Amino acid sequence: MRFPLAGNGGVKKAIEQAILQNRLPHAIIIEGESGSGKTMLSRFLAAALLCEQAENPCGACRACTLTKAGTHPDLFITELEDKKKNISVEQIRNMRNEAYIRPQLSDRKVFIVEEADTMNPQSQNAILKVLEEPPGDTVFILNVRSRAALLPTIISRCVTYTLYDPDTPEAAAYISANFDMSESDAVNLLNQNGKSIGKAISAMKSKKSGTYQMAVDYLYLAENGSLYELIATTAPLEKERVKASEFFGHLSFLLMGRIRESAVNGKSTKKEFRMYNVCKEAEAALQSNVNLPLLFCTTASKFKSK
Repeated sequence: MRFPLAGNGGVKKAIEQAILQNRLPHAIIIEGESGSGKTMLSRFLAAALLCEQAENPCGACRACTLTKAGTHPDLFITELEDKKKNISVEQIRNMRNEAYIRPQLSDRKVFIVEEADTMNPQSQNAILKVLEEPPGDTVFILNVRSRAALLPTIISRCVTYTLYDPDTPEAAAYISANFDMSESDAVNLLNQNGKSIGKAISAMKSKKSGTYQMAVDYLYLAENGSLYELIATTAPLEKERVKASEFFGHLSFLLMGRIRESAVNGKSTKKEFRMYNVCKEAEAALQSNVNLPLLFCTTASKFKSK
């Protein structure tokens, strides 16, 4: 398996050297903004640590396959629980207890804590105890947006890898090579997503989701269908606030594409702009406790109005 991230040459060199020498640290902080690749890098490191082959991670052995699937018995991932804002001290204590049990399949255990910067002081002190005296067959990886949220005593016991978004040409080349997209389209995608490679890739993948196709169908029906058909298209989303937000995001994206195309070809953009503004109003309404069936009916009616 090759290093999974674009850019970040310094981190790439340091990690590849550590893997080659079998000297990956027992405690690691991966620091970076949302979409920078923290989760991807932590899974790569887990694969390298659990791989059964000499040249690791091979990506093909039993351990690598299980790690990729998230089912390796010696890989433990701690994440925020539903509706919670912090990694709880109970979660950390459970993880710490597990660390002292021998591995089942590999020579070591790997513990990943997502959003570790949400740990409160009590949780951080609980994890500090195991970082101070770690079992010899364990590795801890803490993913954070900023290590400044962690206790200095935790930071001092970890090796930190800080991730940055690559520059646009490098990011576009990476997307083009890995996702069957031209570099010019990749540049446009990056520009639409704040030049963040992670957000660009997420946006691209979401286009393949049901809400994207729903937005495509919606625009077709806005011109060629009835008001009833338009309302019926979004009926599955009437209890799905998150997916409703995705839908309106895709709809805005498609309409902006139409506006650009019309402008380039010297055509009127009045109709597209009207629908785009209706869509943005709906997105804003979603931030409140708006009634979704009513929102979809109102939006459909405005889309069909002359």
